[in-house]
Amino acid sequence: MIRDEAGDKFWAKHVWNNAVPNKIAVFAWKLINRALPTDDRIQSKGINLASRCWCCTNRTNESLHHLFIGSEMATALWSYFATIFEVNIQPDDSIYFRLLKWFRQVGCSTSIRRVEWGFLLSFILWEIWLERNRRRHGENQSTHIMRLNKVRQWLRDCSHMLQVRSRPLLLDSIILNTLNVPIRPIESKRIILTKWSRPNKDHFKLNTDGASRGNPGISAGGGIVRNHEGKLIRAFGKFYGICSNIMAEIRAIHDGLDLCHLLELHNIIVESDCKVIVDFFNGKANLPWPIWYWKNKIMEKVSTLSCSFHHTFRENNRVADGLANLSCDSLADCYVESEITLPLNIKGLVLIEKTGLPNIRRYSMPYFARFPVI
Repeated sequence: MIRDEAGDKFWAKHVWNNAVPNKIAVFAWKLINRALPTDDRIQSKGINLASRCWCCTNRTNESLHHLFIGSEMATALWSYFATIFEVNIQPDDSIYFRLLKWFRQVGCSTSIRRVEWGFLLSFILWEIWLERNRRRHGENQSTHIMRLNKVRQWLRDCSHMLQVRSRPLLLDSIILNTLNVPIRPIESKRIILTKWSRPNKDHFKLNTDGASRGNPGISAGGGIVRNHEGKLIRAFGKFYGICSNIMAEIRAIHDGLDLCHLLELHNIIVESDCKVIVDFFNGKANLPWPIWYWKNKIMEKVSTLSCSFHHTFRENNRVADGLANLSCDSLADCYVESEITLPLNIKGLVLIEKTGLPNIRRYSMPYFARFPVI
């Protein structure tokens, strides 16, 4: 069977949004597809039913449009938020047109608005539906202020998921302060220079890295041993088959130390860009039990080789990363005894690090918007 793919819906990204809880997203989807059990929908199936709108003081018949657009409770909620967001709504708007207008004016980034507020609509509709059900089943009713506070609380609970494209502008600042909603920090990029450093004399530096394509997936490890002059002693790439990235990382350290043991090298400085493994060997973290077998084998070599473990940025570990990827691509092991036999791309990295040229590292610095945080 071949089924035609449905076209993109203008409301989809706002309803199926990480900021919207699943139960509310499903409710909104049912509402848009006219699948909620309101009185008019039940009557349309041939079921005789006395109808009454529980959200109005007069006894108006309940329909999907009246409940969510025209009822007294819905009108009060829409008017409040339409005033804040400067959206022009009309009493005769259809549900589809009201959604379209809201998403286009509120749910997108514009020259005066940088916070995407489209998911707020789902919270407004959800509170109308909850209050309708409470009244219909004889439960305690809530006041208009209580319903507004509940919508605000939904916003505060989901504020960490607000999609911010850049620093909020004036209109967003006013809205956030009016609703008393915090906003997550915006990350701006910073640049620092970092470089691989040579070990002291009579010391050797072992850089290792693991690669896993799929995690778990095809995996390999790589490493390089250099002396105080930055000269290559040995390098390797080892294919591990299918395993996780942390398994590849710790196996690469094990294979590197095993190589140092065969070469009878001592005073080894182990550098890895896997911080959790480095922290473990420095007594600052725990490791998952599946890799304890390799941890025990490493600990057997640590004392005899006089090892120390240090974390390094991945920009300073590109040689080991290149060797690991080389074994991943070839699905085979490789051993290198001289810089001459290195692949050209890895040889260039070795020369760059040997000469002490710096690498560029980009990292994020949080910018906290100046709004009250609850």
